[in-house]
Amino acid sequence: MNTKKWVIAVLFFGLVVSVSSFFPVKTMAATVINVKDFGAKGDGKTDDTNAIQLALWEGEGKQVLIPRGTYRISYLTIPYNVSIIGTSAVLKANQPISYVLKVEGSNVKIQGLVIDGNNQSIQGVSIGANLNDISITKSVVQNITQDIKFKNQIPVGIRLDGNTSNVLLDAVQVKNINGKYNIGNAKQAAGLFIAPSRADLSPGQNILIKNSTFTGIGPRSNSDGILVRGFTQPAGITIENNSFTRVRDRAIRILSPGVTVKRNRIVNSFKGNNPGIVAANNQFDMTSGIYIGADNVTADGNIINGLGSYFAAIEVTGASNVTLKNNTLSNGSNYTNSDLIRVNTASAGANAKATLYNLTISKNTLRNGLNGIRLTSGVENFISTDNVYDNCR
Repeated sequence: MNTKKWVIAVLFFGLVVSVSSFFPVKTMAATVINVKDFGAKGDGKTDDTNAIQLALWEGEGKQVLIPRGTYRISYLTIPYNVSIIGTSAVLKANQPISYVLKVEGSNVKIQGLVIDGNNQSIQGVSIGANLNDISITKSVVQNITQDIKFKNQIPVGIRLDGNTSNVLLDAVQVKNINGKYNIGNAKQAAGLFIAPSRADLSPGQNILIKNSTFTGIGPRSNSDGILVRGFTQPAGITIENNSFTRVRDRAIRILSPGVTVKRNRIVNSFKGNNPGIVAANNQFDMTSGIYIGADNVTADGNIINGLGSYFAAIEVTGASNVTLKNNTLSNGSNYTNSDLIRVNTASAGANAKATLYNLTISKNTLRNGLNGIRLTSGVENFISTDNVYDNCR
């Protein structure tokens, strides 16, 4: 290359660098859209529903940015292939609604949002059936309860339908989920509810709930931090490294097969101030930390303790092929009638059995209770090894 051509090449290269330095985010501008460009205010007063919904409809293959602010909304639907990125953004219900956010398409990501039902929405996030690749991370779902309009529906922080796979909930806070009106003869609530809306829906696979917190879920009559039910086929669900406080009835209730519950921390926050609706249960401060009512379930490395007593820290009812290992279970006070692990035969319902099969209880630490392990049913192939008993029998 001669000198003249070399100088021209250098000048051209310098021009390209110079132009790119003036427009460094031109490529990103094509993939990031801001709800404020669609008219959203985020001032806590304006109804921003239409503006945000327009941004979501335009967001396929893009990131939808919701900047800091409080956005008053009715419900929003999230279509296919949209990522929502919030920066301390609050989506707050402004009227009685069925949900704040409904995921209707696959390949959806939600990050950095506070989803506030404002005690008017019956659900925080509803994830529909037959979807794939859904993630909710570093977000808060809060203040969910029944308006009179929804008095026959269960208040739920996050609802996951059937046949939806590759789901991740990571570093999510679910709090203040409360039932106000009886459904049947009891008030109900759930922080996370995984169940099919129709009988023909199979369970999803590769569902992971981790590093999340569940708190303020009640009342005592029938409330769960996490509830899985309604599937007859094994579900690919792992509940790992989450924490539960002020969950008034059961922290984790598993009524479908194929679930792994490991390394969770469950704290009984109550001591004589959490009465149940069943008189016999009033002597206990919570019903259970983990309730297992389905086959093929493993509880491994969980810590269950707290101020008060459990009816049973882990309760197994009508379930076979269950493994309980490496768990540390203890009551605080008023534990003289409490069991750490209790195994029951289900005498009625879908899981009715005369005998259970294949129950392994090993390497658990059992502290402060009437019984460390209590079997109220027959179990064939029952293995109990290397458990440590402290102040229980």
